[in-house]
Formats: sequence, C-alpha cells, structure tokens
Amino acid sequence: MQYPPGVPAWLLVIRWTLGEGLNQIQAAHLVLLALTAMLVGDALRRLGHAWLGVAAMGAVVLNPMLQYYAGTMLSESLYTFWGVATVWALLRAAGSKSPWWVGLAIASAMAGFLTRTVGLALVAGVGASLLWRGRWRMLAMHAALALVVVAGWFRYVSTRGAGSLSHTYALDMASAQGYGEVATILHRILGAIGFYVRYSVPDLLGLPLVAGSVVDNVAVTLIIGTCALVGFVILIRRWEAVPLVLAATIGILLVWPWPTSRLSVPLIPLAIPTILLGASALGGRLGGAWGRAGASIAIALVLILVGLWRDTNAVARLAGCPRGTLYATESPCNTAEQRSLVAGAILAGQYLPPGEAVATHIGPVVYYFGGRRTVPAEFLQPHPGGDGTEWWAAVGAGYLLVTAFRPRTASDLLPGCARLQVVGRAEPAAVLLAPGKTGSPEGNACEVLAWVVRQSAIAPP
Repeated sequence: MQYPPGVPAWLLVIRWTLGEGLNQIQAAHLVLLALTAMLVGDALRRLGHAWLGVAAMGAVVLNPMLQYYAGTMLSESLYTFWGVATVWALLRAAGSKSPWWVGLAIASAMAGFLTRTVGLALVAGVGASLLWRGRWRMLAMHAALALVVVAGWFRYVSTRGAGSLSHTYALDMASAQGYGEVATILHRILGAIGFYVRYSVPDLLGLPLVAGSVVDNVAVTLIIGTCALVGFVILIRRWEAVPLVLAATIGILLVWPWPTSRLSVPLIPLAIPTILLGASALGGRLGGAWGRAGASIAIALVLILVGLWRDTNAVARLAGCPRGTLYATESPCNTAEQRSLVAGAILAGQYLPPGEAVATHIGPVVYYFGGRRTVPAEFLQPHPGGDGTEWWAAVGAGYLLVTAFRPRTASDLLPGCARLQVVGRAEPAAVLLAPGKTGSPEGNACEVLAWVVRQSAIAPP
C-alpha cells in the first residue's frame, strides 16, 4: 500500500503500446534516460555554453547507476525523469511570462510524487521556487493542487494500510525504535550523513574507489564536494529550483531511518550539472576562459570515460547470460549481493521450522525461495549506546537473516555478537542468526558477522 500508482500505470502504458516483457520495459526506461540527459544538457546550454551542455548530457546518459536502473522494472528511471522535467520547466519559466511552463513544472512534480513518495521534495521545491519568484497566483494554484493530491494519497494509504508494518511509509517511520527520541534521531542523521558522503557520492557518480583506502576516498570527496558547493551557490542565483529540490530531497533522506544508495539515485542528474558549474567557476578563477572550460570538461571526461568503462564491463559480463540463470546462486551473471539474497532465502527454508518467522530486509525473496514467514528487519535499528540486539524481541521473530544486501545490519550487530548463535551460513555472504543463545557448530557469531562485512561490496560506515 505504500507504493503510489505511478509505476504500475507506467508499466501498463508500456504493455499497451510496446507489448509485455522485460525487454520492452528496458527499452522504455532507456528512452527515459536519454530524455533526462537531453533536458539536463539543454538546461546547461542555457546557463553556460553548448559544450557544457554536451558534457553534462554525456555524463548523465553514461552514468553506470542510471544505466543499471534503466535495465530494471524499478521506479528510478521514471521518477528521475519527472524530477529533471520539473526543474527544467522551472528554468524555462524564469524567462517567460507564460503560465504554461509553470503548469508543466507543477504537473511533473505531482507525477513525481505519484511515482515515489519522496516526490514530496519536488512538490515542496516547486512551491519554494514560486515563492522565491513571487508568482503568487501560480503558487496558490500549486498549493491547492498539492493539497488535493498529497493529502488525498496519504489519506488513502492511512485508511488502506490496516495499521500494519510495511504497508505505509509513515507508519514504518513512526514505528522505528526510539524514533521519537531526539538523541536517536540525531544519531541516525549523523550516521546517514557519513554513509552518503563516504560511499554513495563516489558510487553514484561511477567513480572507482580502492577498497579499504582512505586517501582516494577523501580526495574524491573533497574535489567533488568543493565543486558541488560552489555550483550550489551559483544555482541559487541562476536556477534556484535545483538547490531547492536537492535540499528538500537530502533532508528527507537524512530523516529517513534506513539509508541506502538507491534512494539517492534520482539526484544524479541534478548533482552532475551542479558539479560541472562549480568546476567551471573554479577553473575560471584560476585560468580565465581556458581554465573555465578545462576544469569542467576534465571532470565531465572523467565521469564519461569511467562510466563508459564500467558500462562496457557490465555489458561484457552479462552478454552471455541466459535468462534461465537469473536466480542461480552460483551464476557469475549475478553480483555477490544478488547471489547472497537467494542463498539466504534458501538457507531460511532449510533451517527454519514451518511457521517460524525470520526478520529480514528481503521478505519477498525469502518467502518466494524459502517459503517462510517474514517480518521487516528495518526495525532492528541500533540505539545510541545499544549493542544492536536490544530491539529483537519487539519485532516478533525468532531468527534474523543477514546478507550482503544490507551489510550494515551485520556491522550494527557486531557489538552484541557474543549474545547470538549462528544457525546456518551460505556463500557468498548470508547468515541465519538466533538471539539469546551462544555456541554453534556453524561458527562463532562474531567471526561470521565480520565475514559478511568483508564479503560485502561496500564496507559498512
């Protein structure tokens, strides 16, 4: 019930126009990615130069994360398009007295909200932009429409959610342990900031990092962060919709109790022009016109070439993969994270008695492959001063499944690992745990949890 109707409606349109199948969905999502890149390129052409627009367009369309999600049935491609369409229309509205551009921005923001609930940031961004410009009549129309759409949707899910977890985002958020405590909220916000800065920013931009290295991670963060900060200030004066939407989205992501890189994927087409404009301004300070062009083009080329390299490697790795091996745990066509998901689900089916519930982040996968009842593990959040296991009894599950899909859970449980028992483990990185017990022929819980962290693609913050 927590998912808005935008994606199902979009998939229905694809089915009616292109036919049924994953290939048709992927084709439609690639078209959306191309349109998104074109809108970003057109915006930077208007703000700077044609070469800056071309550079931004190339960096967006070849971004590995955007390419990856364009190949899935998930909502990222559609929501990202609506987000970029919203801010692009507001840029066009800045130089026109016609209400049509503002109307397009409002419609795109509403469509974004009905695609993903985080689209509330788009709605807020449009309202703040209209307030910034003093477009009072359009602001009143936007506020009235937002009241109907946003309040109507939240009213609907509140009456259909039946008060159960994993049915509404608001209820899930309110049910997070200790969420009403200021200290807990601040603890989670700081943890989210660390996660997004250290891992999400380089990963989303496609920049390769050396595992366990600090120098390259810090250097990349400093360079990108400095350019982004300068670009952010420039955009406040020239394209205020982007910093407003970025600020609103980042605020929502930091408050949300369960940080993950996927949530920040739609920010990529907004972050890239921000970084390039900042690099252009810094280069201009150091070397005039040549410095302005050189700095922004250099960063764009890095993003484009690294993106092209990673995209090419992904195509080569997946080119010979038949669809029949999609869920095979030993298939090299899947990442270690994906194979861990399926291995963990099979593990739960093997070791859990029928009727037992397991806490997990991958409930549908566990039920499909393991046939066991699940409860959301999202509510096993660490509390300041706690050892990560204090909330286990509250979720009503006798077991917990930890995989490489969410290695952060393994690191959160490490302080209290001596109080856990390993029920089973599977390659590449999946472990089934039981609380309140010690000793296990399957291994020491502390060692096994550390093993999951090491096997994971991203080290925990």
